[in-house]
Amino acid sequence: MEQLCSEKALDSFRKVTGLGVTGPIPDELWSLIHVFDLNLANNVLTGPISPSIGNLTLMNWM
Repeated sequence: MEQLCSEKALDSFRKVTGLGVTGPIPDELWSLIHVFDLNLANNVLTGPISPSIGNLTLMNWM
């Protein structure tokens, strides 16, 4: 997930759906400022949700 979130093109994604990944929630996820639909189903992510979730001002659904 960290590698996917660090790809330059991801900052323009509109939808992020289950990617089948495991591990901690990467901080890079909260930099995807253009995401409006964040579906983390079908993943096994661990750890707290960062306060940086507030950066996702366009998100309508999680």
